[in-house]
Amino acid sequence: GMKPIYDPWTTQTSGSTVTRMPFGGNQIPKAMMDPTSMRFLQDIWAPNGPGDNITGVNNYRLTFARVYDYYNITNRTDWNVSDRWKIFGRFSRFHTNVASPNPPGTPAASTGGSERNSLTVVGDAVWTASAATVVSFRGSYNKPVDRFIDPIAEIPNLAEFFPQNSDWFDSYAKALPVLYYPGLQLGGNFGRGSYWYSAPDFYNAQGKVAHQMGRHYLKVGGEFRVYRGNSTLPAPLQFFFPAANTANTYVNPNTGLSGHEWATFLLGAIGDNSRARNVPLLRAHNTFYGFYFQDDFKLNRNLTLNLGLRWEYDSPIVDPDDNLSRALDLTNPIPEFQGAGAPQLPPQVTAIRGGQPSYTGAWIHTDSSHRGAYNSPKNTFLPRLGAAYRLNDRTSLRFGYARYAVMPSVDFEGGINLNDVVPDPGVQQDSFPRRTIQGVPAARFANPFP
Repeated sequence: GMKPIYDPWTTQTSGSTVTRMPFGGNQIPKAMMDPTSMRFLQDIWAPNGPGDNITGVNNYRLTFARVYDYYNITNRTDWNVSDRWKIFGRFSRFHTNVASPNPPGTPAASTGGSERNSLTVVGDAVWTASAATVVSFRGSYNKPVDRFIDPIAEIPNLAEFFPQNSDWFDSYAKALPVLYYPGLQLGGNFGRGSYWYSAPDFYNAQGKVAHQMGRHYLKVGGEFRVYRGNSTLPAPLQFFFPAANTANTYVNPNTGLSGHEWATFLLGAIGDNSRARNVPLLRAHNTFYGFYFQDDFKLNRNLTLNLGLRWEYDSPIVDPDDNLSRALDLTNPIPEFQGAGAPQLPPQVTAIRGGQPSYTGAWIHTDSSHRGAYNSPKNTFLPRLGAAYRLNDRTSLRFGYARYAVMPSVDFEGGINLNDVVPDPGVQQDSFPRRTIQGVPAARFANPFP
């Protein structure tokens, strides 16, 4: 038979006994239906089948094709300006947009898609200054984009859904690349509770001078790289409507026998785990410098030595809004636990541990005085040593040694992936509704965070 549903606001608790009043005729009076729920209900589509069993589960089925909009354009142009000047340029555009149809045509049926594109522009110039000297320059720009897209699910604001408090989410929305239809959990997922966005910029410039001087072939050059981040993992709005809120009890309820998510939804009795989340757009940036000197010294007809030294500096990750973490300082006093506010442990406890504890510890974020997330070394010198010995006309013996440094900004063995979302713990802000007290919901959907 039909599962009975109960009014959570009639909950009475007496010792271990819990009672709730059932709805007459197993129907919720229209006057008790939450206005925000009724607005969201307009976007819920009708079933196209009877469902699998008496509960009507899986009563909408449809198979559709996912559409891939793909093209890849690459062009390279080489220009011999003169016998001494040679220039080449390359332009590449990789485009992959993935879209899923939305048969109901409603933002609540967000099927989602993605935009995975990249733009690369590269230029190179080589100048033969003389028979012994060659100068080369190279520069590039890269723009990878990896983000969720669903135009149908985009909404300008929440005013029409929360008319009683139309601007409560505006401060959160300012940090979002796009505001999507809120996520609703009703036994199934509606809307879009979270998504991803990453669109950084990469710049690179290199230069080198090579000069033949007697038995020495000298090379000197440098490299300059810039990263500009623009990424986030938003999860702005997610509302839960547990069947337990309309079951016959809130103490270990058997929701297979009573209570229903849709009844909870119509009442607007949101679950305690519903939340609004603010995840700032992270715009971390990083700069890299590298210089090197190399000498290929032909000691004699059979032996050539390769001697070089490289210097690198990879700047710390910096966020213009100082949203990055630096360290945990266990010597920093906790202000609320000092003086008269310090917790006093019972004598039996202090006797065991030998005295009152020291209440210290603070999570240190970047600020105007310490912009970097860490301190980068400035004395990273990397030697290069090599030798090539000619044994005969067909055989040579080679030896080489080099020291390399893997910088923190490189995604390797726990490093930071600059092409993805740089972690920023401590700046995410969550707001939760007022907690349910002894089975009585303290918050309603129409005003979830009063």
